[in-house]
Amino acid sequence: MKDLTIVASIPPTNNSSAIRKLMLIKNYLRDEVGINVNVIVTPGKGSAKIITMGEVVELNEDLQTIIYKITARLADDIGDPDFLDKVAVGSVVSED
Repeated sequence: MKDLTIVASIPPTNNSSAIRKLMLIKNYLRDEVGINVNVIVTPGKGSAKIITMGEVVELNEDLQTIIYKITARLADDIGDPDFLDKVAVGSVVSED
């Protein structure tokens, strides 16, 4: 299983929805994509965002977009030419 570290910069106020979304992303990547995700959370200013593999992604975007941006950076490393198609099909994640 591949390892991936995500650094989350989350403002200290009203962070429950950002933390919940971060855990959904982590669980999806682990369970559906097969990537072991390590999460580091730091207090930040402005909007909540995650940083991974040189990509900065705003957490206010929808889950499908966030997962696509994260996995797009992994596509070259995985070596499977159909990796993004497989992830895109499986990335219907409920935000409820």
